[in-house]
Amino acid sequence: MSASTSTGSLRQRGASLVQRVLPEGVARRVAQNTGWLLGERVFRLVAAFAVTIWLVRYLGPADFGVLAYAISISMIAEVTAGLGVAQIVVRQLVEAPEDESHLLGSALVLRFVAGLAIVAGTLALTWWSDGDARSMAVVAIIVGVVPFRALSTFDQAFQARMQSRLSVVARTSGFLISALAKVVLLVAGAPLVAFAVAVALEVVVSAIAFTVLYARSGGRPFGLDVQWWRARALLRESWPLAIAAGAAMISLRIDQVMLKQMTGDADVGAYAAAARLSEVWYFVPVALGTALFPVLVGARGDRAAQDQRLQAALDLSAWLAIVIAFAVTVLGGLVIHVLYGPRFEDSAGILRMQVWAGPFVFMGVITGRALLAEGLQRFESVRYVLGALVNIGLNLVLIPRYGGMGAAFATLISYILVTYVMVLAYPRTRHLGWLMTRSLLLPFRLRSEYLRREGARPAEAP
Repeated sequence: MSASTSTGSLRQRGASLVQRVLPEGVARRVAQNTGWLLGERVFRLVAAFAVTIWLVRYLGPADFGVLAYAISISMIAEVTAGLGVAQIVVRQLVEAPEDESHLLGSALVLRFVAGLAIVAGTLALTWWSDGDARSMAVVAIIVGVVPFRALSTFDQAFQARMQSRLSVVARTSGFLISALAKVVLLVAGAPLVAFAVAVALEVVVSAIAFTVLYARSGGRPFGLDVQWWRARALLRESWPLAIAAGAAMISLRIDQVMLKQMTGDADVGAYAAAARLSEVWYFVPVALGTALFPVLVGARGDRAAQDQRLQAALDLSAWLAIVIAFAVTVLGGLVIHVLYGPRFEDSAGILRMQVWAGPFVFMGVITGRALLAEGLQRFESVRYVLGALVNIGLNLVLIPRYGGMGAAFATLISYILVTYVMVLAYPRTRHLGWLMTRSLLLPFRLRSEYLRREGARPAEAP
C-alpha cells in the first residue's frame, strides 16, 4: 500500500469518527488535521523502520544503550525547557488570534532562555553522575540543540489555525535529513558520536523549517513582539503544565537513565530496543488529541458535547492499544528475534510487559487535553509528579533485582496510577475516569446496545 493511500484511508477513518459528534464544517477540519498528523506518523514509522532496525543491529546493545541514554536525557531536558506553554499558547491563539505576534514572541523567548539554562544544568549533572567521557560527548551533542526547539513555537500558530499540514512538512523535513544522514553513516561504518550528530541534526533542520513555513504562511518570524508582562502571565498559567510535562517525561524515560546508572549500557540497549517497538504507536492519541484540542476549548461549558467527543476518542484510542498489546504479547518474541537478532533476546519479555502500558498512555493523552481545556493544570501537575515519584521508587527496588523487566513493571504500574486511578479518585475529574472505564468496557457496551436494539425490534408474525 502506498503512503498516499494510507494517508487517505486514515483521513476517511478520522472523518467517520468525528462527523458523528461535531458539526459538519468543524468535523471536516478536525478530520483533515488528524489525517495529516496520523499520515505524518505513519510515514515516519514506515520510513524509519528499516533505518532504526539497521542502527540497532549495527550498534549492538552496549553502544545503542549509550545512544538511548543520551536521547532519554535530551527528551527530559527538551520537555522541561518547553515550560508547558505550548497548549496555553494554542488556547489563547484560538480565543484571541489578533495577539499572535505578542504570544508567539513571548513564548519563544521564554523557551529559548529556559533551554540554555537547562542544557547547562543537564550537562553538569550528567558529568557529575556519569563521568564517562564517551557518554558525555554523546549527551552533549544531543542535548546541546535543545534551545533550537524554541523555534517550534511557530507550530502553536499552525495548530490554532488548524494548519497541521505545515507542521507536518516542518517536522518531516528534519526527519528526512536526519534519516538520510544515518544511512550514510551506517554505510560508512561511522562511530557512535557521528550518530549523535545525526540525531541532533533533525532538531536543527525542523527548527529552521518551522521558521521558514511560518514566514511563508504570512507570519513575521523576525518581527515578533516580546511582552514581558505576557511572558510572566504565561509562566503563571503554565507552570503546573511544565511540572506535569517534565514529570510525565521522567516517568517515560527515567527507567533508561536509571538502568544506565544501576546496571550498564547493554541492559539499557535491550530495554530501549523493546521501548522503540512498544512506544511506536503513541503517535495515535497525540495526533488525535492535538487535532481535537481546539474543538474542546470551543465547547467549554457544554459538558454533554465534550463528553460525547471524548468518549469517541477514548474508545478508539484504548481499544487500538489493547489490540496491539494482545498481538505483541503473542508475537513479541518472534518480532524481537527477526528484527534485532539473538543479541537482543532479553528484549522480548520487556516488550511484552511494556506494551500493556499502552492503553493507559493512550487514554492519558486524550484526558490530558480535556483537563487542560477545563483549566485543571494543577491537578495535571500533581498526578504526574506523584507518578514519577512512584516510578522512581519502584525502579530503585526492582531494577537491582530484575533489571529491565523490573523497570518495565514499574512503568506499567505508574501509568495505571497516573492516567486512571488518580483521575477516577479525584472528585473534579471523576467524570473523566468514568469515561475511561466505559472505554475499557466497550465490548460490554456494544453487546448491551445490540441486545437493546434486538429487544426493540417488533416481533415477527408467526
